[in-house]
Amino acid sequence: MGIQTVWQQRTGSIFNERWVRLQPWRGEDILVTANIGGQVTARDPARGKRRWQRQLDGWIAAGVAGDDGLAYVGTREGVVVAFNLDDGSERWRRDVAGELLAQPAPSDDYVVVRTVDGRIIALERDDGARRWTYTSDVPSLSLRGNSRPVPVPGGVLVGLDNGRLVALQDRVGQPIWESEIQATTGDSPIARLADIDGSIGAGRSAIYAATYQGRLARVRPQDGTIGWSEELSSYAGLRRD
Repeated sequence: MGIQTVWQQRTGSIFNERWVRLQPWRGEDILVTANIGGQVTARDPARGKRRWQRQLDGWIAAGVAGDDGLAYVGTREGVVVAFNLDDGSERWRRDVAGELLAQPAPSDDYVVVRTVDGRIIALERDDGARRWTYTSDVPSLSLRGNSRPVPVPGGVLVGLDNGRLVALQDRVGQPIWESEIQATTGDSPIARLADIDGSIGAGRSAIYAATYQGRLARVRPQDGTIGWSEELSSYAGLRRD
């Protein structure tokens, strides 16, 4: 059986000199997209008909995330905006003072964002108030991009630019455990690149993470113990089925 195009719509232009990972978000009966120029659009996923559209003053590099009532975007200028899904009205916005290259990661009552300077910030879902901030070390040279935080029961997982995977408490942001997937060793800054910039595969029994020019590892969710690892380089990450 062949694949047939039901509908298609342009979401805007992508400039080659701009680093982007523009991901759409699909809800139960809504599809929300964003373009690099700051335009956020909601459509009927079955027919492609536009429901609402909003324009932000800023560049969007990571696309959209959402939950059962809100859609979230983060800009390169460091502003996080939450839109009501039903009509596109703005619920709140928060300036986190740092460029955002990864999609926001919503959980039950908070949303986590990550800035390029190594800060992981949890914002309250209802009003965007800051719940906590965790600051990680960023090497002098790292890849352009960040992995998206992954909310899990009781916390959030974050792959860092120093080759480490950290689990943070959801209420206060304190580390539960930290696991070194790849050591940042080498004779030059390029040789020491160990970013975890791709997606993290998280399940009840295991977490999988891969570093750039380094290793793939299976990690125990309870305490961060590495079950096994092998040589593998990934910039895009992986997906666990």
